[in-house]
Amino acid sequence: MTHSERDLPGIGHPLASEFFRNLHWRGFKPDRHITRLLGLWVPEIRKTVEKDVVRLCTLIGGKNRSLQSFLRCSLVGVAITPDCNYSRADDRI
Repeated sequence: MTHSERDLPGIGHPLASEFFRNLHWRGFKPDRHITRLLGLWVPEIRKTVEKDVVRLCTLIGGKNRSLQSFLRCSLVGVAITPDCNYSRADDRI
């Protein structure tokens, strides 16, 4: 199955992430405001997650910029969140 065959029109990365969170998967779902804040607050952490971004893009089968940015910000959110439920912490921001 190709990447385009897996796409669902109207379902972007944030909405797909929210879907998984509703299934009780732990995750950090950065919306545009969180993405902006993380870029301002902790820009140095972005570089530390690049290997994981590349690995996840390979696993997912997508390499577009929006997916990379989403994954990068999600991983930064996880990196700066205390050891707790990431979804709960994300809801508090």
